[in-house]
Order: sequence, then C-alpha cells, then structure tokens
Amino acid sequence: FLFSSYSKTSIGIATTIYNTQPLMMIFLGRLIFKEIISKNDFTWIFVSLFGLLMVSNISDLSFEGDFNSTYIIGVFEALAAAFFYAIATVFAKLLKGTPPSLVALFQMLLGIACLLPFADLSILMKPSLDRETILVITLGVVHTGIMYMFLYSALHNIEAYKAASISFIYPAI
Repeated sequence: FLFSSYSKTSIGIATTIYNTQPLMMIFLGRLIFKEIISKNDFTWIFVSLFGLLMVSNISDLSFEGDFNSTYIIGVFEALAAAFFYAIATVFAKLLKGTPPSLVALFQMLLGIACLLPFADLSILMKPSLDRETILVITLGVVHTGIMYMFLYSALHNIEAYKAASISFIYPAI
C-alpha cells in the first residue's frame, strides 16, 4: 500500500500519512492492553507529529489539478499501510514468549507469500552480484531480519506509546 501510494500522491504526503502509524499503535495499545496515555504522552505525540510535518517538506503543497480520485486513493493506501503496520506491531506484542527471531521469520515469509505474485522471477535466470544487489541484500538482512528481531524483542517489554516513540525515531536511524 505504501509504495503504491507514492505514485498516486507524493512521497512527502504518503510518508507523512504513513508515519501516523505510531498514533494508531498508541490507541490500539490503549484499546487492547488498557494502557494509560498521560497528558505528557499526548504532548510528546503532538511534538512528534509537528516534527514529522516539518521534515516532510509539504509546505509547498498545491492541490490544484492534483487533487482527484487517484490522489484520494493514494491517501487511503498510505493510511492502510500505516494501519497494517500498527496491527502487525500490536500483534507482535501479543506474541509475548515467542522468540523475536521466529516472529521476524514469520513476517518475512508472509511478506514473500503476499508479494510473490508481483515478483519478476525471470531475473533469477541471470543472477548478478553487482553493488546494488549487495546493498539490497544487506538492507533486507539488516533491516528486516536483525532490526525486526530487536524491535520485537523490545515490544514484549514496553508499552505501546514507547514503541510508538521508537517508530518516530526509527526513520532517522
């Protein structure tokens, strides 16, 4: 949903909308785990959102000619991506006691199953280990594998609003 939304809106708008997922995590944590959200938490949530808007470079946004049904579909795709990421994070929190490596493996296998119909498998017939391929493999192993194991390990021990804070910091890292 996120990558599809990029072509229908803009990267800045789609990313800004997608980065509302920590808010969704906080409210899901309140709903599912009965976590308390203090006034201080709301203040920092507001500061985080304001910072997100400041770095999103959407100040020169013009809706003239761009605001159509395709644009709205892109907005909803970015919202869907945020929602599903929040759901995945909350689901991982529910799996307390399950090794984080197993959660990350399951998520990766589920992603492969979902994206396989869209994959161009003909590229496997002419394998290449150029710089870009190595970078993509490294990104996949470090980002998807190792980083998710750290994240899922932390989720078992912290409240949703703290996990949401990590989600705001995560893009900077």
